[in-house]
Amino acid sequence: YQHRWMTHSELTEEMLAPSSVMHDTRISPTVATSRRELGLLRVEVLQCRGLPQAKGKVNPNCVVYLVCGSYAFATDVIPQKVNPMWLRGMRRACALPVFHGYAVLMVGVFHDDGS
Repeated sequence: YQHRWMTHSELTEEMLAPSSVMHDTRISPTVATSRRELGLLRVEVLQCRGLPQAKGKVNPNCVVYLVCGSYAFATDVIPQKVNPMWLRGMRRACALPVFHGYAVLMVGVFHDDGS
C-alpha cells in the first residue's frame, strides 16, 4: 500500500477483508513444553476510533499490543491517525494459544514515539 492512494470506501473495504497473514505466536512443536494447549484464540485488529491527540497536538502513531499469558503480539504502527485502520496486508492478525479456561486477553492501544 506504500504508493497507492485510496478513498475512504476503498480503505474500509480493504480493512474488512480477511487478513492475508495470521501470525502464529506458539512455540515451535520441536520445543518441549509441559503445558497442554486447550485451544487457540485468533484475533484481528481492524480499527480504533476517536483516539486522543498526543502531546503538542500531533496525531498519535498507533500500535496495538495483545497479550495472553506469556504470549504477545504487536501490530504495525499506523502513523499520525486519530482513527487508524489496519488493512488486510498489514501485521494485524494473530493466533494466541490458550492453556487454561481462565486465560485473559489484554489489549492495549499505545502511541509509538519511535523509541
